Amino acid sequence: MNTFHQSFDSSLVQVLGVNTREDTAVVRRFVDNFDLTYPILLDETGDVTLQYRIQGISPYPLDCIIDQNGIVRYLRSEYDPQFMLQLLAQMLPTGIAETPAAAPLPSHFNLSVYPNPTNSVSIIRFRAPGSAPVELNLYDVTGRRIRNHKFGSFSAGEEITFRLDLGQIASGFLFVEVCNGRFAEMQKLVLTR
Repeated sequence: MNTFHQSFDSSLVQVLGVNTREDTAVVRRFVDNFDLTYPILLDETGDVTLQYRIQGISPYPLDCIIDQNGIVRYLRSEYDPQFMLQLLAQMLPTGIAETPAAAPLPSHFNLSVYPNPTNSVSIIRFRAPGSAPVELNLYDVTGRRIRNHKFGSFSAGEEITFRLDLGQIASGFLFVEVCNGRFAEMQKLVLTR
């Protein structure tokens, strides 16, 4: 990650580290251990995560891309520089010093649900495997559909992030499904109160 920020024109893309509720000495050791050269900000009160509605606690750092309008376009705990570069190339086609090779189109949704378990909100992320309209369905443990969201069509390979509010749903096992008529993928979600 330390060299990742050098791939961009600094007038178009800024790379920052945000450390939430950590002691300054712990952050300093981390920066020194990994020889980080980009700015690391301290979010002592957790206001940044609240402002961007980033839910859950991860034992791993989260990579996040926020566009110029303040919209979170990417949020993952697995470092995926290839996909991050592709997303930024789409957002800022002239901001990338070196454009990565195009990735093959996905043949499935690559569905992820985070955090899981959750007590109120989960972030649903998937890549559209084709251009057909996509739906998200939420099922309870009996198989009864309790939510349906129609997204419409996306470009093949486009990554979609959706904030799923579970505030009015009882605790238990749920199943998140994304489908487009040709492909379908499902993942279990645990809701605890």
